[in-house]
Amino acid sequence: MLTAMHCVMIPHMNPVRKQNRRTAKKSKASQSRPRALRKRFSNGVKKKSEHLVLAGLLKKLAPRIGARVLLEPEWKIAGQIQFDNGRKSYFRYNTLDLNPVGASDIAKDKDYANFFMRSMGYATVRGKSFFSDEWCEAIGSKRNIHAAYRYAQTLGLPVIVKPNSGTQGTDVALVHSKKDFYRAMKQVFRHDRIALVQQYVRGRDYRIVVLDKEVISAYEHRRKT
Repeated sequence: MLTAMHCVMIPHMNPVRKQNRRTAKKSKASQSRPRALRKRFSNGVKKKSEHLVLAGLLKKLAPRIGARVLLEPEWKIAGQIQFDNGRKSYFRYNTLDLNPVGASDIAKDKDYANFFMRSMGYATVRGKSFFSDEWCEAIGSKRNIHAAYRYAQTLGLPVIVKPNSGTQGTDVALVHSKKDFYRAMKQVFRHDRIALVQQYVRGRDYRIVVLDKEVISAYEHRRKT
């Protein structure tokens, strides 16, 4: 029997000032992936996306201090810095991980978290990210809801559909049919422009919360029957 485990890493963070509602709303909306990659349109002409310089600089500088940079290969906006002493630090967009805010951002993005956990040798669930129609148009991708269903067929129904962000199982669905799949995906896209389609793993589901490398809570999550 396989066991599914969800680990929540809560880095130690310095206190920050409270955001006003406008700032908080903007921050939440920008969590779900690369605004910098969006192709902007002006008078019908595509403009080049903003250039993200941090990843390139870190890859050049890291060897000088005996470090190595692992860059997420698809979007190339998030990465992990691996130091000789075993310490790992994260960055996203052009923001460095000064107090582990970078790690927190990565943890909130399930697709990125899955990539970096897999790169460190952890077993992860097979899955792929797909985008709302609006986001597909913005970034020039064909990974829309129809591509998502074709991928689900390769995994074999039932599959799990979930938002890329969010917690506590909100909008997570186990779908057994095409009709249920499209309904679940549309529900995700009401709140998130990125949806994950994952292989369904049967087994016991444990939630573990880790703070500064110490387990502070662990429990088994059971679905209502």
